[in-house]
Amino acid sequence: MRLANKIAVLVVAMQWLSACTSNVYLATTPEDAYPGAHSKIMVHVTNADHPDYIVLKRSHIYELSDDDTSQTKLTLHAPDTYPTCGNGIFGTLFTLGLIPTHTPIREDFTYTLEENENSTRYRHSLNMYEATSIWEWLYKPFAEMETDVRANALAVSNRESARF
Repeated sequence: MRLANKIAVLVVAMQWLSACTSNVYLATTPEDAYPGAHSKIMVHVTNADHPDYIVLKRSHIYELSDDDTSQTKLTLHAPDTYPTCGNGIFGTLFTLGLIPTHTPIREDFTYTLEENENSTRYRHSLNMYEATSIWEWLYKPFAEMETDVRANALAVSNRESARF
């Protein structure tokens, strides 16, 4: 067996033995929260079956309407996620979960607003992190669901006009 294969087997075995779990948390403190410069407007979500509709609804950044004749229409897009370095998790793996690690989550929540034949794509950078350790099992029953954390991150984020 090659050395690389042995190391891969060792890492997987250590992760399995450590019984680690992870939770997602909001990385923005209330003092850093963006107060929201745009007014809360009434919008109709054209693709309410999108998985991120629940996140948008729970964030309360817009008033959502079921009326499809609404002046302003919002179309949700798939979130843009960016890979982050996972080297920090090795400390948790090699100590069997005793040393916790925090890994940033980079995700952009994107959508298009259509109003009076004008269409603008917006992006919110969600500021979250994932904590991994054996201790997270203790927090699991009390931790917010990932959907709620994403909604809170969306509520305190800055809306930027996305240029694609």
